[in-house]
Amino acid sequence: MSNPYEAPTGRTPTPSGSGELPPPQEPGMVGQVRIVSILMMVQGALDLLAGLGLIGMGIFMAFAMRDGMMGNPPMQQGNGPSPEVMADVISWVYAGLGVVIGIIGALNVYAGYRNWKFKGRTLGIISMIAGVGTIITCYCAPTSIALCIYGLIVYLNTPVGTAFRMGEEGFSGDEITMTFSPVRYGQTPFQE
Repeated sequence: MSNPYEAPTGRTPTPSGSGELPPPQEPGMVGQVRIVSILMMVQGALDLLAGLGLIGMGIFMAFAMRDGMMGNPPMQQGNGPSPEVMADVISWVYAGLGVVIGIIGALNVYAGYRNWKFKGRTLGIISMIAGVGTIITCYCAPTSIALCIYGLIVYLNTPVGTAFRMGEEGFSGDEITMTFSPVRYGQTPFQE
């Protein structure tokens, strides 16, 4: 009598490409690549929102500070720069930070999408390292640093490099995950 709860070891899905699936490979951390790519897309979306918020804050500060400083006579009599210059500098700083964070966010979203298909490993590594640049705004810095550490551990794994090479050769993401599946490699998920 067979165990109905045992992991399947039978047929593998047929490949969508023209050739057969490669022989089973050591699983390594290939199963974590799609998790990292999802986290990259979520992190990128949050960075994009922060970037848009900072740009909006720059526009708001340009008007609010100018109005506030104009109505304050002691502010206009100081030896420092004029209220117009101060309002412009602060609004440009906010807008500049917003553009930088928005670019980092867009890069993370695009790299996460490409990495989901096991393509663009170098782009993924670059976007995770660039994501640490959010430290200048303190908004998403803790999650960006954690994603960078986790992602680099996964992406610098040797079987993951092989999986990305297969993705660049035209294999689909499902074919790659099946090639590196622990079940197909001859391991059971709960093997001791």
